Amino acid sequence: MELASKVYEALVNGNHLILQAPTGFGKTAGVLAGILPFLEETEARVHYVVRTHREAEVVIRELDRIVQDVTFPFRVMEIRGKRHLCNVTLERAVQADVIDKYCRKLVEENRCRFYLALRSKLSETKKLANQNVLSSQYAFRTGIAKGFCPYYFLKRYLASSDLIVMPYQYVIIDHLRRDVVRTDRKRMNLVIDECVGANTLILTAEGQIEANKFFLNNVPSVMSILLDDLGVQSKVKNIVASKRREFSKDVINIRTDEGRALKLTGRTQVLQVKETIAVWGPAAGLSKGDKIMTFEGGSLAQEKIVEMTKLPSQDVYDFVSFPDHNYVANGMIVHNSHNMPFVIASDRSWKLRVIDIEEALLEVYSLDAAARSIMVRLLQFLKENKKDQAFVLNPSEFISQMEKKLGDVPFNQILQILDNSAKLVQESIFSSEAIIKSSLAYVAEFLQEVYRSRLSESFFLQYVPIEPFPRCYLELSCFDSSSVGQRIFRNFNSVIHVSGTNEWEEAYAALTGVPAQYTKYVIDPSYDEANIFLGILENMSSRETDRTEEKYALFSHTLAELVNMIIGKSVLYFPSFEVLSSFREIGFENLVEKEMFWENDNMNTNQHQEMINQFVDDANGECLLAGVMGGRSGEGVDFGPGIVRSAIVFGVPFPEPSPKMEKYVEYLNTKFQGKGELYGYSYPAVIKAAQALGRAFRSPEDKVVLILADDRYFSYGLFDRFPNWIKRSLKGRYRDHGPLLRDLAKVFDYGEK
Repeated sequence: MELASKVYEALVNGNHLILQAPTGFGKTAGVLAGILPFLEETEARVHYVVRTHREAEVVIRELDRIVQDVTFPFRVMEIRGKRHLCNVTLERAVQADVIDKYCRKLVEENRCRFYLALRSKLSETKKLANQNVLSSQYAFRTGIAKGFCPYYFLKRYLASSDLIVMPYQYVIIDHLRRDVVRTDRKRMNLVIDECVGANTLILTAEGQIEANKFFLNNVPSVMSILLDDLGVQSKVKNIVASKRREFSKDVINIRTDEGRALKLTGRTQVLQVKETIAVWGPAAGLSKGDKIMTFEGGSLAQEKIVEMTKLPSQDVYDFVSFPDHNYVANGMIVHNSHNMPFVIASDRSWKLRVIDIEEALLEVYSLDAAARSIMVRLLQFLKENKKDQAFVLNPSEFISQMEKKLGDVPFNQILQILDNSAKLVQESIFSSEAIIKSSLAYVAEFLQEVYRSRLSESFFLQYVPIEPFPRCYLELSCFDSSSVGQRIFRNFNSVIHVSGTNEWEEAYAALTGVPAQYTKYVIDPSYDEANIFLGILENMSSRETDRTEEKYALFSHTLAELVNMIIGKSVLYFPSFEVLSSFREIGFENLVEKEMFWENDNMNTNQHQEMINQFVDDANGECLLAGVMGGRSGEGVDFGPGIVRSAIVFGVPFPEPSPKMEKYVEYLNTKFQGKGELYGYSYPAVIKAAQALGRAFRSPEDKVVLILADDRYFSYGLFDRFPNWIKRSLKGRYRDHGPLLRDLAKVFDYGEK
């Protein structure tokens, strides 16, 4: 109740409250308990922003639970982006980057039948919206069933909603904030939650074709099957929006008892049979004896895997198809969801690849000589400046050099030429089958951002050279996130900043532009300190000098001994996917006496959730999940109380040194009086490590082992910056893992295994 009281007071008084409360201690329920009476007593509105859709669903589930016990006289809405709610994207190949522009065009021209259906069913939709909690999932299901647009259905009731749950992007990105954050209430409030293979036969519309030939030929579509609980619903033709070939180290050959064989990457989803139901799961999770679904002759069948072989590294073939991403390969049903081109945009960082410019040149080649010349000169500039290492330059320097390249043509005229041509190209694409974003439009938008940032000292361009040349890219970044925060915060009377690991509230406030007159409130959890054993192992590190095969082999044996000593499920976190992959390649899994689950940076949301579910549901109870600090397994995942018995953090997740980081630290040193390395390197590293440790300790009753395996947590003074509950749990510092193993044998009566 004290947490709810602090939230309520901050909302009433119009303050900034930085709230630190460990995950698993009823933080969401406590924050909502402070919001709801405030809304009941005022005519205010609260925007509750979260990082992911899954976190939004947690808030909605908590509100649904409250509604069962209490009736409140106001409306709650949860909204997400058009690409998750638009009916058209389910029917046509609409690329994520252009959905909003294409949607607005259809609506303005009265050509979207779903939007027109919504307008014609106002009385019906009003009845459908008559409930306390209006979620995007409900809107989507209802819109599909009734034939109207779920997105504009929700937007219609934004003005009458009192509590709106939505992704971060709706307040961070300027045009989205202007569209969704209405200023029709006297008091507007904000809650920021967690602030801180070649022989594969692909069935196409033209028949079966080898995957490598598929990439050489202009095959316009693949054959997909729509599945429901009863089996095959229909066979459909899917548009291929883009194709890709890549070199993979993760190739598996699967063979079934019917003689069917298929090469695919471990991350590719396969329709598997679990007991009596079919579920999607990564191929890497399959074992000999497992059953998978096949499709041949118009019907489904089950076949058993009799052989799984790890293959040498080789080319694999990948494509993006719309609207469904399952297809038939050698009769097996696979899912291409890992390649979906959904990129969450930020309004403070932009990347322009050489291949984007080359594609833009092709688009405009016969359309506009002036625009063509600009693309050619831009490519020449990048080729002439290609060096062995990345380098940075100011936007104004880049603009000056480009103007000289084009005969002293002013940069604003260059932008006007590109903008006019991009509109023509995009209109042409809109009339085709595959609705994708024009590369020329993307180049024009990138250069417009460069032009806008030319007078700001906090912006810089980084040129990153990668072989081959088309993979090189320019990246425009802004160091000054505080100016972004200030622009956001001035729209709200009060802001509640909620985090489980915000011990560094001074750095957080400085970097995000929180006013100096903020209030800090820390919930120090009540728990038996004997329930947490925290040890710091100081005979290893993830320093660059320690990233050798010899050191990794030594560290692997040490970490495996620790994991094998601890009874129950464990999580092991590495500082980066590069380090994680090195441990995997050196054979760490062979040293561990438990089933292992590996996080993969190519996993999509569903694949990652499936891995988490398999880890949590593992009946044996002896398994290890290897993930990355700052990754999806290291932040935001709630395994639940009593599930994980230990969390081991290997290394310190400092940002990788680069010209960009050097420039960033230099900027922070100037802005915050010499605190550049503290704010740029130490602050994010401690936050990530603390979040990773918190995945094990989910309730006051949990008994867990936590290990920080890197001497720099003490030698660099990082440990003093951890949350109090972690610092209080320290039981010992160990220069060798032998004494640590002996102490672990005594902890919680684990004993020797």
